[in-house]
Amino acid sequence: MGIGNYYVPYNLLLALSSVLPVPDHVSVALYSYGAEFISCIFIYKAALVLLRERKDDNAEYKALWISGLSLLFPFTFLNSSIWKQCDAIYVMFVLISLERLLSKKYSASFIFLSIGFCFKLQTIFILPFYLLIYMLEKKFSIFNFCLIPLMYA
Repeated sequence: MGIGNYYVPYNLLLALSSVLPVPDHVSVALYSYGAEFISCIFIYKAALVLLRERKDDNAEYKALWISGLSLLFPFTFLNSSIWKQCDAIYVMFVLISLERLLSKKYSASFIFLSIGFCFKLQTIFILPFYLLIYMLEKKFSIFNFCLIPLMYA
């Protein structure tokens, strides 16, 4: 019997934790906290795209501050390193997906959104945003949405 009701990808990470030469609680925390740092990188990239779009003179500086501050929120280290929740992992994939969407790399965006969905079903809450972007811009195919169940399968 498994622990919790996690999907297969996170259960694989938990299984990997059992064979690593560090205590289980350390490796589980490192997965989530590592995802927070990767998220920070993609928050920087997304903020940079948005700030450059506005022709902001200090875009790099502001994007660095925005991404750096994201690591200082209390829920960042509480959720990941203390409570050892896997939310940071699926959020990381959602943030990568949004950054790819802003960078107009639509297929990659849907692939990362699909990976996030494979980690946690709550990723479905971002789908209305993608549908809205599709209806407003129509810059990607409706068939990109088919990647989500395909990757999940």
